[in-house]
Amino acid sequence: MPVLRQKRTVTNAPIGVARINTGEAELWETIRANAKNVASTAFTNLKKESLNEAQDLALNVDIDKVKTINPTTGKLEALELYNMNSDARAAYKRIIDSRFEKSISDEIKLKSKEFSLIENISPQAYEEKFSQYLAGMVNNAPDGMYKGMIEEAGTFYLASTKMNLTETRRKEALIEHADFISSEINKNIETLSI
Repeated sequence: MPVLRQKRTVTNAPIGVARINTGEAELWETIRANAKNVASTAFTNLKKESLNEAQDLALNVDIDKVKTINPTTGKLEALELYNMNSDARAAYKRIIDSRFEKSISDEIKLKSKEFSLIENISPQAYEEKFSQYLAGMVNNAPDGMYKGMIEEAGTFYLASTKMNLTETRRKEALIEHADFISSEINKNIETLSI
């Protein structure tokens, strides 16, 4: 009888150790996620609070500090008082700039009203006086956005008020002319009736 040869094959494979899942990794992952959530919420709340504080601070700054420009820095005095995070600083600056723009606009309107109330001022004389006033404001402002803002607001207001003054003077001249014609007609009627 013949001899049978057997062939034996060997392969390397893991031995199949059983792993016990205790859930520790998931527990630490959950703790990390919760801590991240709490930190994010706290940061968001602090950010909102700092924005509100910056807005309150900007709205409560004395108007004289809002109007005054520091000649060495070229910035408004009110802008040099803050030490805030970047978002709060931007909100503060936006409100201060808005208040400055309104104060300049109010000042221009007031001066315009003052010049237009000069008795019988012609539109050309008004334009000359107001232009000189605006030139003084622009020349005293530092280079940058404030100078441009003053110039733009003043030029627009000068143009609109000059048109109104021209129209008012034209109406006054028409009324005077109509009164003159009426008085002349009345004189002629009186001389004809005599």
